Amino acid sequence: MTIASDGLFAIGGVIKQYYTSGVMKFIKVMPYNIITHIISLVFSRMIYILFSFVILFILGRAIFGVTLNVPQYLSILSGSILGLIEFSFLGLLLSFTNMKAESEKGLINIIYFGLIFLSDTFYPMTEINPVFEGIVEFSPITPVLKVLRGDYTYTLYLALWAAAFMIAFYFCFKIFQVKRSKQ
Repeated sequence: MTIASDGLFAIGGVIKQYYTSGVMKFIKVMPYNIITHIISLVFSRMIYILFSFVILFILGRAIFGVTLNVPQYLSILSGSILGLIEFSFLGLLLSFTNMKAESEKGLINIIYFGLIFLSDTFYPMTEINPVFEGIVEFSPITPVLKVLRGDYTYTLYLALWAAAFMIAFYFCFKIFQVKRSKQ
């Protein structure tokens, strides 16, 4: 849940705010590409989430005596990184859908809660109602949950979702730059 919410809400709104407030003009004259800046924002969120996980692992060990083995740490690490990339670029894509309006937050909320409650995040939705199995299996949050829970067969599926959102955002960003430069 933290991975999805951080990815959707933390980065897209910041980049949109850069454009609407004029900060992007200053970033464009810096000696690196704006895409590099966006990727660095994603990496900063990764560091934040990984630091949070380390604290949780330490507290879990100290208070409850929970021990994890190396494959479990790797599944949490890989699921967190790929999931954050996936949801960060989905958030960026949704933020860039309409640059003039503030409506993207409502759209992101609808998508976020739809993903959370139409998945196996809190309860086994596919076991409760088999009708939702197709929706749950196609959801972009499903491979994140599966990889986090140790099912590595979904890693490629997760990477494909992340790549699809990256490519879609790249084209959306390029279209926005072309429209903005013509004005």
